[in-house]
Amino acid sequence: MKLRHEFDALVQQYGNGRLEFAFRQIVWSLGIQYKNVVQLAKNLLETWRRDFGLLPSFKLGSAFGRKRRERTTDGDLIIRESSSEFFSEETYEQRFHRILRRPEFNTAESALSILQFTERELLRFVMKHDSYAGVVRESMFELTILEKAPQSHSSIGGFRSFAGLVDVQSRCPVLYLLY
Repeated sequence: MKLRHEFDALVQQYGNGRLEFAFRQIVWSLGIQYKNVVQLAKNLLETWRRDFGLLPSFKLGSAFGRKRRERTTDGDLIIRESSSEFFSEETYEQRFHRILRRPEFNTAESALSILQFTERELLRFVMKHDSYAGVVRESMFELTILEKAPQSHSSIGGFRSFAGLVDVQSRCPVLYLLY
């Protein structure tokens, strides 16, 4: 783009998300092509070395290194990170919590928050179990699955709260009652 207003018009027309997705897809596609060409180039250079005694004038490999964190021979520490103004290093728990706060997971977040786990415990139990019932077994609550929502809180004695989730396999809503 030669002019910023052309870019702004595209953002207005397609939206930030779509343009960023397209950009990332292009970068990914170019990366795949580069990886494919690298092996071809290495094979060609090896053939030239073997058949003609020709050697490249440079050392094969990454010119700048390969690791995310790398100490140079001069002692400098290089940290390679994405160039995003919103990037920050997150722990697994922070990332899990951030993703769980997304609107599409609000019912799951609400149901999981009832269990009163720390972020670390919650992440560990969610990674360990493949169902809400499994996660609840780790808590101090007992789980009962209801066919329909109770008419009122007093209609079922002894329950602390209930949560509504969707069964991803059957795509049917399921109500969980926690004691």
